[in-house]
Amino acid sequence: MDAETVNRDIAKENQQGIQQNDISARGDHTDGASNGEWHEGRKLFRTLQSFYECAMSTVSRISQRTDLTFTQLQIMNHIHFRGLALQKEMRKQFHLTQGALSTALKDLEKRELISRTQSPVDQREWVIALSPQGERLLAEIGQPLYNQLSELVEKHPQQVKQLIDSVEWFTETFSLEEV
Repeated sequence: MDAETVNRDIAKENQQGIQQNDISARGDHTDGASNGEWHEGRKLFRTLQSFYECAMSTVSRISQRTDLTFTQLQIMNHIHFRGLALQKEMRKQFHLTQGALSTALKDLEKRELISRTQSPVDQREWVIALSPQGERLLAEIGQPLYNQLSELVEKHPQQVKQLIDSVEWFTETFSLEEV
């Protein structure tokens, strides 16, 4: 089953769930939101959940092309997009114990996919970077995804721009709110 079919099925299930909840939901909400606002909030949450699940299943399929674990690939992607990463930061980001993260990093370091150096600011902290070999591996296994995304941009440039703008707006706005 391709990604487009999966996304279409998820969207259909979400819409059915929203319609069912719209029919069955009644009453006031403790936060003062009207039923309409409450349902829109749930719809937003479902959409975000679908987006997250799509992204995670994509990473999972990509990790299956290698002998890396899902967590190791997530760690490498995190480092790739940040440039450098702190071990403490990754522990929080991925909700890993110190031992689990250390094991994953040691394995990546042993394979020469990352390098670890002590932080000049805090000798107890490690700064993690991708090695050239790690960069090459990510580029190689990610190429089919990059091709698919490029095709999407080419076919639907306006929708992609709207998605980018919306995700950037949401990330900036929501991160300021207390959950």
